[in-house]
Amino acid sequence: LAAAGVGDPAFVLAPLLHAALDHALALGDQALTGPVRRGDAGTVLAHIQALESQAPELVDGYRTLTRFTTASAAAAGTSDPEALRRIGEILDRPDLEEISGG
Repeated sequence: LAAAGVGDPAFVLAPLLHAALDHALALGDQALTGPVRRGDAGTVLAHIQALESQAPELVDGYRTLTRFTTASAAAAGTSDPEALRRIGEILDRPDLEEISGG
């Protein structure tokens, strides 16, 4: 955020982080949101591709955290199992250009 010109990133992020933590503590895996919860494999793919081009050092961490999120969504039954399978395939493939048609 600082690189994007936000003067006080902590001030911007604090309410979001507090809300996310409060929801997670209150609801557990039922509090999941985002592309994994929605079963949006295309967005997960786009995230990985953006990280590969802009911040490749973050790709492994993103893949790891997304795998944990996928497992949590599966355990909670909050997402379509087929969509979670597709997300898992994306996370496991190093050759993402084939998937995206690139």
